[in-house]
Amino acid sequence: MAEIRAFRHPAHDMCDWACGSVFEKGLLMIRDLIEEFFCQVLSQDISIYNEISFQLELGIFLRKKFYKKCENRYTIEFERNIKDVVPDASSNLKKEIDIILKNNKRNKYEIAIELKFPRNGQFPNQMFESCKDIKFLEQLAQKGIRKGYFLFFTELYEFYSSDGIRNRIRKTDGIYAYFRKGKILKNKISKPTKNKTKKVVLDYAYEIK
Repeated sequence: MAEIRAFRHPAHDMCDWACGSVFEKGLLMIRDLIEEFFCQVLSQDISIYNEISFQLELGIFLRKKFYKKCENRYTIEFERNIKDVVPDASSNLKKEIDIILKNNKRNKYEIAIELKFPRNGQFPNQMFESCKDIKFLEQLAQKGIRKGYFLFFTELYEFYSSDGIRNRIRKTDGIYAYFRKGKILKNKISKPTKNKTKKVVLDYAYEIK
């Protein structure tokens, strides 16, 4: 079973992030670099203030680290169209990949990263969009991408806790259970608000801790 794991920093109680390794084949330990990146964010050595800054700062960080550790083995690209990365892109949930790493020696795209940085509430919708990103990474895995990571960063504790929340959103059932109660994320996930017939069906199981 693959996993999504959440990490909290004791010096920054209002921020949380989840690093999900949706699938792993290969030896490159990108998780260590992701953890290092978030340590620098939480210590305010790196500033991110919206999803675009999150994407760019992480990409620049990885580019520097990979160049130092692997010389020019990997190229970091942003918003790459799925048609340029995998065959038969028509059935995928998204048209672009947030961050994609290309192995220059093999001339192949190998590592995909999807990001979320919700700041304006919309808790159930953003939770469902996160599930869609995870499913998108599973689709990429089926088409040859060797590693996929889903990264979730938020300053809003309501995404992972119901403590102190107004009664109308103090929910721990449905989609909230995966984020607030540690319920295993698997199988069919239905959209909790408008268009409730929309759903994603995950191939693997994940845990947000």
